[in-house]
Amino acid sequence: MSLHSPHRAVIYFFCVIVLLLTSLQAQPARILRNINVGDDFPAFSVLDLEGKVIDSAGSKGKPMILLFVRPGQKESLHALDLVQEIHRNRSKDGLVVLALSSKPDSRAFLEKVRSERKLTFDLALDPDRKLYGDLGLVVSPTTLLVD
Repeated sequence: MSLHSPHRAVIYFFCVIVLLLTSLQAQPARILRNINVGDDFPAFSVLDLEGKVIDSAGSKGKPMILLFVRPGQKESLHALDLVQEIHRNRSKDGLVVLALSSKPDSRAFLEKVRSERKLTFDLALDPDRKLYGDLGLVVSPTTLLVD
């Protein structure tokens, strides 16, 4: 059985439509609405769990991982563990790591996680969601490498 030319055209047309729809769905969701890869990273200032100011100027010229987490979320716990491993292996190279949360109950969560997991990097609060807003963050956990 062979397909005649009109049948091939119809099949070809439907294959193209399926491929287009698939490629549109495969595009990753944008996790930051206000900044693109290659843009200058906005200056920021947040408070760590002890109330000390941490700002972007303090890490100027150093690579930095920013990890935005959400209390009680297993994906956030997993991300904290992974970033801890990276920090253990790369802090001697000048890598700065900062985990942040803006949820009202974040302090207790971050203190508990730091203690239980023996985290060696800074944990901070963004209660006014200033940095979240500047970036247009829409997903947690989100990990950003800032150079």
